[in-house]
Amino acid sequence: MEDELIKLMEQIVDNINSNDYSSFYLNGNKFHFIDKDRMIDFEAIIGNHNYYLKDNIEGNMYIATRKRIGDGVFIHHIIMQNKVESESLSFFSKDNMTGLIKTISKDEEETLICENPDCISRLGNTDQLLEYINEFFAYDEEDYDLYAEEEPGLYADNEEKLLQDLDDQEKTMLDIEEGTEFEYADDFISDSELYD
Repeated sequence: MEDELIKLMEQIVDNINSNDYSSFYLNGNKFHFIDKDRMIDFEAIIGNHNYYLKDNIEGNMYIATRKRIGDGVFIHHIIMQNKVESESLSFFSKDNMTGLIKTISKDEEETLICENPDCISRLGNTDQLLEYINEFFAYDEEDYDLYAEEEPGLYADNEEKLLQDLDDQEKTMLDIEEGTEFEYADDFISDSELYD
């Protein structure tokens, strides 16, 4: 889905650069390209760390938002969907580290949800959320420093080995063990529920 949109955008850029197009509209951060002969109807809205891309022919849509809640700390939300399936990913980040809030994968047969309830319960309170995120990543920095002191350079480029050495309960929500039970649901969480 994402690859298809990237290929379409590359084709549109090539067409514009070669002055070979039927019609396009650009106004501020809104862009709409239509070429009926090539079966292209593409819309894009790009803001400050917010992106909306849609192929109106294939029905592929990509939305990405990023909200700053502290110094170097962000909440991200990505939605990809087409006529058959949808993927939604919400996560928090600090520097180059990430942690899961919620993922939702939906196709014609079922909806699969994996969530971090400790984080979700704090989404309504920025101070509590920042405190949780700082504590969530505190062990990463401490354990990394500990390994670096014991054997300098050994783990500098080996995050996978570092995560394997951590206690299973200390792993991030992104490291889901085989056999994890998931909750099934019918609907996606809305942007308003996630960011209000």
